[in-house]
Amino acid sequence: MKYRTLSNCHGRNCPIAIQIYLRWFTFVASIVVLYLATGCDRTDELARPTTANGADGASQQRLVGATISPQATIDECIRSYQRLTSYEDHAYARLSYKLDGQPNMDQAPLSIAWNDHGQLGLHVYSVEAGPAPSDGQRWRLKLSDGALEAQVLSREVPSAVSFEWLLSDPIVADRLAAGLAGFPPQLYLLLGPQPLRGLVNESATLSFESPQQIDQRVCHVIAIVHGPLRYRLWIDQAEMLLRRIQIPSENLAPQIRADPRVTELRLTIEIDDIRTNQRVDWERFAVAAQADDVLVTHFVPAPPVVDTTNIGERIPAFTLASPTGNTVYDSTAAKQRKATVLVWLADHPACRVAAEQLTQTASQLVDAGLPQDAIEFISVWAEPQPPPDSNFDSLAKDWNLPGQLAIDRDALGRDLFAVQEAPTLIVLDQSNRLQLRETRANPVLDQVLPTLLGRLVDGADLASEALDRNATMMHRYQAELAMASAVDGPVSPRPESYAPLYFAVTEAARHSHASAVVAAAADLRGASVPYRRRCAREL
Repeated sequence: MKYRTLSNCHGRNCPIAIQIYLRWFTFVASIVVLYLATGCDRTDELARPTTANGADGASQQRLVGATISPQATIDECIRSYQRLTSYEDHAYARLSYKLDGQPNMDQAPLSIAWNDHGQLGLHVYSVEAGPAPSDGQRWRLKLSDGALEAQVLSREVPSAVSFEWLLSDPIVADRLAAGLAGFPPQLYLLLGPQPLRGLVNESATLSFESPQQIDQRVCHVIAIVHGPLRYRLWIDQAEMLLRRIQIPSENLAPQIRADPRVTELRLTIEIDDIRTNQRVDWERFAVAAQADDVLVTHFVPAPPVVDTTNIGERIPAFTLASPTGNTVYDSTAAKQRKATVLVWLADHPACRVAAEQLTQTASQLVDAGLPQDAIEFISVWAEPQPPPDSNFDSLAKDWNLPGQLAIDRDALGRDLFAVQEAPTLIVLDQSNRLQLRETRANPVLDQVLPTLLGRLVDGADLASEALDRNATMMHRYQAELAMASAVDGPVSPRPESYAPLYFAVTEAARHSHASAVVAAAADLRGASVPYRRRCAREL
């Protein structure tokens, strides 16, 4: 009997033995294909750390038995943080560089403590946060610099910390990202809904670099490239936790990078002494309030500081002389002027800008039809010598100074007007009363000053308006600070009334009434504020 070849054998026409062989071959082939498709694709498999003795006899960790991808390594790092029940570190941002060839180093705190019971500790730049020493149910946050350092944020400890809870105060969100290295990456990994999404996304190119050791712990080193920017992550191979991030120097301020004396810039986040799933040392993060601190539910920004020195006061008579000694200004001279604009200048770029702004202001007033003798401009040079590249004869032209040039040889600015720095702008009315004061540079000076001077010529009392406006701002600030008082703080006295900057009306409920409309509101402490008015048809 003659058998057919395998290539000519089809289904039921084949002998039974050959059909069995074909089925067995198909099964084995499918197993091989499945193995090749799954078992050999190990790009997402985690590396297995093992311990071995090195050449010096010391125990060392190394990777064996697996090839992994950078993305899989980062994904496992994220999962490692999500599995934690507690976390604590001693982290900091470190900027190393050479200044005139000499090595230097600046550091800023970036430490985090956290657990899954709603507790959180922060030592991040100027932010200090943690449990209240006397009450484990309260969480406090304090800013160590700026106008808000007398306020302490006080909240009830939540059941679980979230990004929304932590960053609900915009000032806290701003301060946590205000340092050289930006927002702490540990917080992203512990709390973020999409950790490291801003760094590792579709536009990034990931690659491994040679493994390195940090504190005798072998780490994956992953380069993340965004166009010209290159970040580096050091991920502990054993615990899959982040140990270091190198941030490109291009993220630093242009002034630092442009300084020719500064070389070899290197900015990193160093995450040391990581302790996980253990008891957290909360005493290290406890925030104690001082006797004069104000405990608040949210930070209340203080109003801008307004220099009201001598505002509204009548200045004694005075004269100013030119560089040659001739009198160029006499406050008692009988002229038709309605106002005098004096600006104290020194050899500084900000003063040069201020002088140009005042020259533009003078030309705008003339274009607006104001008589030239209605407002007098005087440029007062506050230094004994002109700039190195100029002289007093050419200074007015070189700097395009407004009005006439005077020299403050008798320190009238210091004694009469309390001028402490340049540029300082002083505006006097025709009665020699100080109506307006502006210290330091103002980028919109030439936009607002013409209107103010026009109103002053028309008889407006700018000084009284400025004092009233400043008093109203402080009154409003004290009221808002009192309303923001935390429940564990002393109750501050509240002003009977104040004018808010803005308010919002939120509908709580709606009911039908036959004859009257009744509305009820509640303040921050929950006290009802009833209000009754006539119905719409009776108005």
